Formats: sequence, structure tokens, C-alpha cells
Amino acid sequence: MADKTLPRTGRDWGEDLNRRGREAENRFANICESYTGRKRLPSLLRGITRATRWEDSRGADFFAETTEGIHIPIDIKASEGALEHFLKKLRKKGRSHDHVIFLVVSPRKTKEAIWAEAVEKILAKRQAFLAKRAAAE
Repeated sequence: MADKTLPRTGRDWGEDLNRRGREAENRFANICESYTGRKRLPSLLRGITRATRWEDSRGADFFAETTEGIHIPIDIKASEGALEHFLKKLRKKGRSHDHVIFLVVSPRKTKEAIWAEAVEKILAKRQAFLAKRAAAE
């Protein structure tokens, strides 16, 4: 039996990517809420909040705040492919987002694995920031 599905148009494809991106962001927000609500944040982390629309337009979906007052931007991607595509676009434009944590929140990952990866990346970025600040002093 032949496949009768129509090929996706550019618009349909873009809407699908946007939908999956929003779903990944919402899933990450729910994960953060479940861990912060149970007071299971690492002692060096004050919290994780959703970015404003303006901040989101600048490339951050969430911010992690450390006890030192460092705000670390987090950009959520729905898949490894979406992340690779985004990084490729940045390289073409000659832009760097070294200060941003990129986190893939796919349905294949457990919430525990996503949370563990987020905390690991946040604490590593915090440590790098503190080392850079100490070297500048």
C-alpha cells in the first residue's frame, strides 16, 4: 500500500518545530517546578526562572540564578538535530553563545536525566564564571 501522506510544506515544517520547541520548554519548566517545589535545588543555586519575551528573543528560554547572583542563560532545544542546526546557523553568522547553556529536552530522556544534566551544566558554567572573574581581579 502506497503512503498517501502529503509532503510537508515549509510552513507546516516550521510550525511543527515551533510546537516541539514549546513542548520541550514546557516540559523543562515542569521539571524545574517539581524539583524546586520539593526544595531539591543544589545549595549553590537559588532557582531557575522562565525568560521574559524580550530575553527569549535574545536567545534564552530560562535563567538559572546562583547564590552569588550570577544569572546563567539556558536555551532549550527539542532534539540533538535542532541543537546542531541552531549551532550551525550561529557559526555561519560568526556568533558565539559561550555564555549560554544548551539543553536538549527530548521525550526520550527521563526527567531525572534532564534535571541531572541541567544541574551539572549550571554548576560547571558557574565555576567557569567564578574562575574567569578571579583571574580578572
